[in-house]
Amino acid sequence: VEAWLLADLHNMADFLSLTPQDLPSNVEALAHPKEEIVRLAALSPNADVKNNLVPRLGSTATTGRLFNRCLAGFVRDLWDVDAAAANADSLARALRELRAFKPS
Repeated sequence: VEAWLLADLHNMADFLSLTPQDLPSNVEALAHPKEEIVRLAALSPNADVKNNLVPRLGSTATTGRLFNRCLAGFVRDLWDVDAAAANADSLARALRELRAFKPS
């Protein structure tokens, strides 16, 4: 799921206060996309992004305490599924199947 979120390069870059060029172009090749979001958040000049998405120094957590809440807000307010599908073939395939689905 995190790879699909990263696939919306422009909106994710805005969310993280970075540029689209800072984000990986082939998100589906990432072994650990959640870790990539945390890594990118650590580079953000936005203190709120860092505080919410990056675990505190010395913590055993892999994400910040508000990671899920912040990404849920990103999905609700900013994420463009069609833009993401243009950069993530697996998402494009999933959308095609969902749109073609006809319950019996």
